[in-house]
Formats: sequence, C-alpha cells, structure tokens
Amino acid sequence: MSPLIFPLIGLLVVVAAWLHYLWLMPREQVPATPLVTMAGLTLGAALQIGGLWSAYGGPRGLLDSFGPTAAIAWLLVAAGWGLAGFFFWLMTQRHTPVGQLTIAVGEPLPSLFARDSAGAQVSTDSLRGHRTLFKLFRGHW
Repeated sequence: MSPLIFPLIGLLVVVAAWLHYLWLMPREQVPATPLVTMAGLTLGAALQIGGLWSAYGGPRGLLDSFGPTAAIAWLLVAAGWGLAGFFFWLMTQRHTPVGQLTIAVGEPLPSLFARDSAGAQVSTDSLRGHRTLFKLFRGHW
C-alpha cells in the first residue's frame, strides 16, 4: 500500500470537516461547540499520523527512508495538521471577553468611554439622539 493513502484520506477528512462547518455558517446553524467538526478534524489528523507510522514502521523508519514519496506524505500531513490546528485556534478566539452580549438591536447604548485618535475622551452619552455608526476593531497589539 502506498504511504500516501492515509495522509491523503486524512487530509480529505480534515477538509470535509472544514467544509461542513463553513456550510453551516450562512444557514446560522453553527453550534456553540462544533463537536462534529472537531471530531472530524481529530479523526483526519489521527489518520494521517497513523498512516505514516504504519507505512514507515515508526519514527525511525520515517527518518531513514526520506525520499520524494515521504516528502509528499509529510506535506499532506502538514496541510492537514495546519488546517486542523487553525480551526482549534479559531475556537479559542470566538468568545467575547465579557460573556454573552446583552444588548439587542434598537436598545439604547449604555454609557461607554473611549479615546479617539487624538487622545481625547469620548462618551456615548454625547452621541444620544444622533445616528451613529460604530466600527470596532479587535486587535492584539
């Protein structure tokens, strides 16, 4: 059996899990904890490593028989693990720091204070009665 079979199947499982998650997004059916997607990503990643392990007889065989086929297998594994890892990282970024949002559309905005680009303090109280668009950027700088 070719050493590329399980890394390729694993990558396809990882991509299918991603596509399933992306398919749910426009339908607004994404669960709070996407267990099906996480299980698919984990299964795909495990298939990839298990396939490499069985094809080459463990880590020593992987290092001893490194050639074009092994390089392609490693690239497939890196792509699968990269996609799976990126998804799991995204899951750590999705929660707001203060918990669930409690303001609905049309409700009055609570008092907030921030600094503008010139450093002056701005309050939402000064904006009451005016149409205002808030554009918020989430950054880690």
